[in-house]
Amino acid sequence: MEFETLVSRRKMVRSFLKEDISDNDIEEVLRVALRGPSAGFAQGVEFVVARSQTAREHFWSCATTARWLEDSKSHYGLSEAKAVLVVLVSKDRYIKRYQASDKVYSTWRSEESWPVPYWYFDAGAAVMLALLTATNLGLGALFFAIDRGWDDLRAFFGIPEELSFVGAIALGRPARSDRSGSSKTLARRTFEDSVKIF
Repeated sequence: MEFETLVSRRKMVRSFLKEDISDNDIEEVLRVALRGPSAGFAQGVEFVVARSQTAREHFWSCATTARWLEDSKSHYGLSEAKAVLVVLVSKDRYIKRYQASDKVYSTWRSEESWPVPYWYFDAGAAVMLALLTATNLGLGALFFAIDRGWDDLRAFFGIPEELSFVGAIALGRPARSDRSGSSKTLARRTFEDSVKIF
């Protein structure tokens, strides 16, 4: 697929079919995601994948409520996603990297000294690559926040405290739906409104 076409076709998919997706496709999404930019090549972005039915059911039970899934019409079929990629990042890996001898010139030697928390920037870049790869493979994908159940998720998936939750990506076969999302109800800002060239 041409890159510009790929970018224009990428959208958040909130409803999935029961049809399975291949392990190869999931691995491809992850491999490309891990090729994203990494400040100092700290490589602090990691993924935990809820692939089995048991793992997926546990994820949804921790990260959502049954009532929310039932009441949120735009997310009808969300739990049918056949993989959930939990996006994690290690802030400490970045700080330690910039304390290394080859970074002696850097002033970014503590968390407070970073002008921007680049561990989250890198995680966002990884997410964007994952979403584009999913689109290129004909999959549907949704990035969403995890705002509950962190302790239970850590315990079940063995996620160490060093890693912070960034969010998760649901992957599956997209369901054809006319349900509206924000992109259907809100106008996209114009190029001129978003870009200032001097």
